[in-house]
Parts: sequence; C-alpha cells; structure tokens
Amino acid sequence: MKFKCAHCGEEVFSPIDKLLAGTIKSKGRVCKKCGGYNVNGLYCSIVTTILQGAALAYIIIMYFNHEKWGVDPMFMWITDIIVFALAFLISRINMMFFGKLIESMRTDL
Repeated sequence: MKFKCAHCGEEVFSPIDKLLAGTIKSKGRVCKKCGGYNVNGLYCSIVTTILQGAALAYIIIMYFNHEKWGVDPMFMWITDIIVFALAFLISRINMMFFGKLIESMRTDL
C-alpha cells in the first residue's frame, strides 16, 4: 500500500513514512521523486485532537469522581493510563492509513 505525494502525485509513501510525516505543524517527509515536503492533512489533526480531548475529559472526570463512585484509586490510575495510550495508538493508526498527504505549509524549509 502506497500513498501519493501531494506535489508530484507519485505513489512513494509507505504507511510508516506517512506516520512519520506528522501533522500540519510538523516539517513532514521528503518525497523521494520530487523532493517536496508532505504532511498529513487537517483530517488527521482533527481526529487526534478529538481522541486526546476525550481521553483528557475521561481522566479529569475519573479524578474528581472516583471516590463518589467507589472506584479504587489504583484502578483509576491504571484505566487512565490505558485510555491515554489507546487514544495515542488509535490516532497514530489513523495517521498511517486514513486521510491524505498535503503539501507542508512551513516556510522555514
């Protein structure tokens, strides 16, 4: 499975290259054919923000309500770590396989 370069349209990026390209604010990956910098588009940034925001909301809600709900503090911390790790992994899998590459908008390249 290869992904197209936003500059030249050639299929040169593997899923790992696409993951390492990062989001809009990153430098991106260089196309082996044309030398243009590519990053994951706005879709990946939005999904990452939503997933990590939901994980943060879960962690805050559990922190303030675990005593009221009768949840063991150790269980709370373990579930918080698992939820954060899952949000991170799902957002990275999303970057690898979904969305498309766009041209890097950074001017310092």
